[in-house]
Parts: sequence; structure tokens; C-alpha cells
Amino acid sequence: MRKLEAVAHAAAASSGPRPHFLESADCDRLLSMLLAVASQLSAVNERLDTLEKVLENNGLLSQDALASYQPDNAVQAERLEWDQAFVTRMFRVLSYELDALKASDSAAG
Repeated sequence: MRKLEAVAHAAAASSGPRPHFLESADCDRLLSMLLAVASQLSAVNERLDTLEKVLENNGLLSQDALASYQPDNAVQAERLEWDQAFVTRMFRVLSYELDALKASDSAAG
């Protein structure tokens, strides 16, 4: 299963009301998105730092080569897929709300 499909599947599998910690449900949603971004950024930063240090220590990469790298179309497509999965995860909390609204509209109609 591709990452985007896995994230969409995880979002669809979640059920039940979301807990509220702040005064406003909107603030809770924003906090959830911010924490998702922060955790992802932290993990990426640590992994990138490790990778750069290992490559530099083994003489396989210079900072100049890294700064001048230009991705080809295949790499850009791969990055776009990752971006889409990331945005899906980040806005997952809003997807829950939208699904709940659709379900209540269906039940009422």
C-alpha cells in the first residue's frame, strides 16, 4: 500500500468523537495540525542531520554538492507524493469533522 493510501486508510478507520482540550474545537484542530507538523519536522531534521554527517564523515558528500543538487522529474514526482501524504496527515483532523458532518446530514435526510 502506498503512503498516501495508508494515511487515507488510517483516517477512514478512526471513529468516535475527538477529545477537546482547549476552549474551542477549532483551537483543538489547529493544535492537532501544528503538533503533526512539529513531530514530522523534528523526525526529518534528526534523520537529515544523521545522513549528512555519515556521508560527510565517509567522504561521500560535500556541503557544496548538497547545496547545488537539482532533482530530476522522478525525484520531484516522489517528493510530490510524499507532500500529498503529509498534507493528508496534517489535515486529517478536519477530514474527521467533514465526515461527521456528512454522516449527520445523511442521517437527517
